[in-house]
Amino acid sequence: MKWKRIKDNRKKTAMRHVERLLELSLQNLDEHPERAKRYVEIARDIILKHKVSLPLDKKRLFCKECNTPLVPGKTARVRTRAQRVSITCLNCGNVKRYPFYKEKRQFGARRGYAEKKYPGGLVCVELAHKDGQIRRIKITGDFFFYPEERLSDLEHSLVKAKVSDVGAIIGRFYRDEKIESPGMGPESLAEVIEMAAKAKS
Repeated sequence: MKWKRIKDNRKKTAMRHVERLLELSLQNLDEHPERAKRYVEIARDIILKHKVSLPLDKKRLFCKECNTPLVPGKTARVRTRAQRVSITCLNCGNVKRYPFYKEKRQFGARRGYAEKKYPGGLVCVELAHKDGQIRRIKITGDFFFYPEERLSDLEHSLVKAKVSDVGAIIGRFYRDEKIESPGMGPESLAEVIEMAAKAKS
């Protein structure tokens, strides 16, 4: 029906606006923190008005109490304990907790988890691999990684890669994207990933 098509188009347009506003909030966080919060507030108004359903990774980009964009090591503290991830907003102290059992069940291959503390923070890696090839990977922790939004790109670049090639891939990614991670280097990430690959399910 025509009305349903119009409604779907409005939702798609609303989703594009929301994604752009969340992107702008992260870009303005350092120099204009209040503006960054305002972008999140507008995005949430659009979500409510058009009943947009955000993916989980987008929902976890901001604090629901104070609208602060959540960036690990800067505005948020991330901890993984007892099969659970907790994200604490450093602005208002609000804590979000969620399990990652579903993510583990979806892997469908040998799973591994490892974590290690470096001067720059705690690095946690969970991955699934088969025949030495990474099928899925998630990197979390409270370490510094700039630009923050490039972390998901790094995860994407590691999917389908051989575990033996991880060090070279991360080193090249750091150089090409001009990544900074004070207190740890690309070899640190590679080390934890290799530890996770060797860990038992």
